[in-house]
Amino acid sequence: MMEDNPIFISFLLPTRDRYSELRNSINSIRANCSRNINFEILIAIDSDDDYMISKISEIYNSHRTNFCDIKVLIMKRQYYQNLQNYYNALCALSKGKLLWLWNDDAKIISQNWDTIIQEEYNDENFIVFMCPEIKDEKEITLWGGFPIFTRKLYELLGHVSQSPHNDGYLQKVGNGSDIVKLSKVTLLHKQLSSPESMEAVRQHQTVEKLNSNEMSDRINEDIILIKNKIKEGKA
Repeated sequence: MMEDNPIFISFLLPTRDRYSELRNSINSIRANCSRNINFEILIAIDSDDDYMISKISEIYNSHRTNFCDIKVLIMKRQYYQNLQNYYNALCALSKGKLLWLWNDDAKIISQNWDTIIQEEYNDENFIVFMCPEIKDEKEITLWGGFPIFTRKLYELLGHVSQSPHNDGYLQKVGNGSDIVKLSKVTLLHKQLSSPESMEAVRQHQTVEKLNSNEMSDRINEDIILIKNKIKEGKA
């Protein structure tokens, strides 16, 4: 790593049994950066995922550079209904000023994405960036599913999310506290149709929805916490 530059951004990336997709995703991150800042990619692997565990040395050797660090966390399998546990655990290990929820089926297509985000960030304490997302190389969604948020926001809340719908949770919290901005960094999200992906979709349909009473209460608690902290800063 470039010793005179601290970690600027941490990618939080749970994965299971998809090394080829993981490799392509990481390659897109590295290939499109300016190399002027340090970043890290934190990968969560299930303890029963023997295939991915066998690839750990290759992950380190293929992707670590002087500007990109790689860390791997092996966890007991959480399943989709507890997806937030992976992101919360990775956050606890991260060092970046900014934290980025990431998937192994996503790719960055914007050149110099790190410079763009650095200019957009402007050292604000509480902010959630949403990135435009091209789905399956067809439609573009202006508010995609890969939010970037500040370490100070994570430290204030004590979590990334309290729902397996991590992106939607962060977006609702950010919108409710008026800290969401649209980034210029564009992503390609090619949703996969593997058996594991189809099982995740089935599990997605069974988990608690963001508009349930209990989840709405959790979101509102986070919004109030952020608003009070911002008000304190202005006092």
